[in-house]
Amino acid sequence: MKKKILFSLIILLTLFFSQKSWAEQSPEEISISASQAAQNGNYQQAITDYQRLLSLEGENGYLYYNLGNIYFKQNDYYRAYAYYRKAQKFIPREKKLQQNLQIVMNLFTKEDLSLAGENAFFTFLTFNEVIICFLFFWYLSWFLIIFNHFLAKKTFFNLSFTSIFIAIFLLGIISFKYNQKQIQGIIVEKETSVKSDTDLSAIKLFNIEAGTIFTIREIKGNWLKIEIIGEKKGWIPLSAAEII
Repeated sequence: MKKKILFSLIILLTLFFSQKSWAEQSPEEISISASQAAQNGNYQQAITDYQRLLSLEGENGYLYYNLGNIYFKQNDYYRAYAYYRKAQKFIPREKKLQQNLQIVMNLFTKEDLSLAGENAFFTFLTFNEVIICFLFFWYLSWFLIIFNHFLAKKTFFNLSFTSIFIAIFLLGIISFKYNQKQIQGIIVEKETSVKSDTDLSAIKLFNIEAGTIFTIREIKGNWLKIEIIGEKKGWIPLSAAEII
């Protein structure tokens, strides 16, 4: 009896310290673990580690890019696309990301490709970078207008006019990007039933196939209320999709 109690205590202590050690891993150690797991083909462990890093450090373009690469190696192209698109919001000028995203999009059907390309416009700068550029040219134009008022130089007038034009153009890009900031997702399961409510027993409205891109109108627990082009709406399980 005493031996059994002692054996149980040893097991419990081992589990306690192993879990404590796991919880105390630094982000650097988790990153190394994720890289090694990916190199060794242990993709599920790498995904778990990168997701842990995201929960610890917040959104990061390179972490999304690494997750996209892992899903690509697993031939899970729709999830790869979702994570490449997430990465694109933070590192839009990363050449390898652009190449990999294009490779994935080439694997889509023509219908999927047209939907995927709608929000890929003006991706050279992030949303915040465009705002900074707009503010720079907007204040520069006023600065030049003031100089022109006192010095009456045609050069200052021309430069102020050019700055205003650039600022207005950037404002248009900001408006476009803001309208595109609505949350989207992509179906990753082979076929998903769209329901009338957040219940598996609810009425099935229609089916959608893997690769379908949609707009998310509401998130309720583990369910997404989605809208597809053509004003088709309904609920799907969160597990059937990846949020972009």
